Amino acid sequence: MSTSAPRPDDYLSAVSARAFDDHEISALSRHFTDNGNKRDRLLLLIGVTCGLRIREILSITVADLWDGREAVQELYIQRARLKGGRSVKRRAIRGRRIPLAENVRLAIASHLADIGTADPTRAVFASRQSHGRPMTQFQCWRRLREACAACRIDLAGVSTHSYRKSFAQAFYGQTKDLLLTQTAMGHANPLTTAAYLKADQGRADQIIRELASRLAVPSPPPALPTSLAA
Repeated sequence: MSTSAPRPDDYLSAVSARAFDDHEISALSRHFTDNGNKRDRLLLLIGVTCGLRIREILSITVADLWDGREAVQELYIQRARLKGGRSVKRRAIRGRRIPLAENVRLAIASHLADIGTADPTRAVFASRQSHGRPMTQFQCWRRLREACAACRIDLAGVSTHSYRKSFAQAFYGQTKDLLLTQTAMGHANPLTTAAYLKADQGRADQIIRELASRLAVPSPPPALPTSLAA
């Protein structure tokens, strides 16, 4: 486990963040469940299954997740709440509609049962001290790293952006389609999406070995004419 002290801005870093693997996600989910922390478990599930940025996740309210009777089937984030949605280029930004898996909806219902649904404007990911307002990104970063430490997960590269990178890596690993991954991530440029993806060095090594075995073998000498061979 890494013991190096993080830089003060590491919790906001998108470039240095790494993705979690399936084992690490399962360990974190189990840790939050065992400790009765429904809020942070739901944040983890939405983070790794929806591909939203942390500030977009923190903007989620009760009204976004509850239709008055049950957890919504799809999460919709308005353009104004997305990165660039209020900038001069906002017309190029579209709101995002993301389907929610059944296990995510169950986690939503369980968390909302605890915090209540009477106030539709209440932040779903509020702290006890925030009086219904969202947690800060720093609070999320600190809570995530504490959970990783408790699960003996290497802290190197762990930040709140790890949720989004985990989604990108898993989605691309499932589809092998860069343009489809770009759509799921809400990126304007596929090069941005490509920067999120970690190359599979093991697969690259295998292909190199296969190419070497095929291309580096010398061709057999041409057969001699029958008259010369005799």
